[in-house]
Amino acid sequence: MSRSPMSGLPERICAFVIVMDKTVHRQHAVVAVRYAGRWLILDNRSSILVESSDVAAHYIPLVVLDQQGVREFVGAPTFANKAASFYR
Repeated sequence: MSRSPMSGLPERICAFVIVMDKTVHRQHAVVAVRYAGRWLILDNRSSILVESSDVAAHYIPLVVLDQQGVREFVGAPTFANKAASFYR
């Protein structure tokens, strides 16, 4: 597996994700990291790392930026389902 020149992390395990935060009705960017088969989300508003399933109720992913470029999410409405469809 090749490594990202910017982060030193293996490619396809780290992404910036633009989400719609349903609790405040605003778009917001988070960092998603694949670790031990799970997606962990770092949100600078809380400064804690949480599992995608813990934020799926109030985040709707819209756009992902990663080593493959920029892509728009379409299809399943939850963060965990959408993240899984991008990275199998």
